[in-house]
Amino acid sequence: MKLTEHVYMTSGVPYGTNSNTYAIRAGEGVILIDSGYSAYQWGKMSRVLADWGLSELPLTHLLLTHVHFDHAGNAHLARDHGAAICVSAADGESLRLGNENTLKDLTMAFPDPFVPCEPDRILKPGDILDFDGLRFEVIEGRGHSAGALIFLAHVDGKRILFTGDCITVGPDDAKDNVLVDLAWCGGPDADVEEYGKTLRRMAELDADLLAPGHYHPYYGDTRPLFSQAIRLFEERYHK
Repeated sequence: MKLTEHVYMTSGVPYGTNSNTYAIRAGEGVILIDSGYSAYQWGKMSRVLADWGLSELPLTHLLLTHVHFDHAGNAHLARDHGAAICVSAADGESLRLGNENTLKDLTMAFPDPFVPCEPDRILKPGDILDFDGLRFEVIEGRGHSAGALIFLAHVDGKRILFTGDCITVGPDDAKDNVLVDLAWCGGPDADVEEYGKTLRRMAELDADLLAPGHYHPYYGDTRPLFSQAIRLFEERYHK
């Protein structure tokens, strides 16, 4: 699914997979946002890249929003294909060790084991990444996991938020509107209060395309989505 001229959704609900992954063409290379999990999902991603004529270009980088298995389980395959694995310090350690913070014990529905992977580059909030003129801002995203990051990409004249599992967006039944849902904060390194801070931080950012880790992308001002999420957060956790 093509989201903008150079940005593609390569897995997720439209392709019959659990999580969303994205590819960005940067010059004569391809950057992945998250890697999905299982050989099945990697195969789907590879076919989408081929459909859009990107399969002959090198994978240069994999930017991980977080290292839960459904977003980082195929990092080792991306590395095998030449991508530099970019992740936060906290999540980089979990990825290297394959520890409980990857939620690998929840993979019973999948036939493939979680394969630990050595990170190549440690990112921190405030970093600015430049890939052939495409600019990515690294933003603190803690809460759903200890090392979660959010990437604000400046691509094709749009500000695109790659948010991992920060929020999801779904339809509002018969209305012309959407409903936001919150991230699961039940993992071993989750922090509810940090998650609330992340939502407030995101509500102040001006972006016009949301590319989440599950379910649907959203075109339009993203700030009302996070304002809705903050209200839901207060109802759920601070009643």
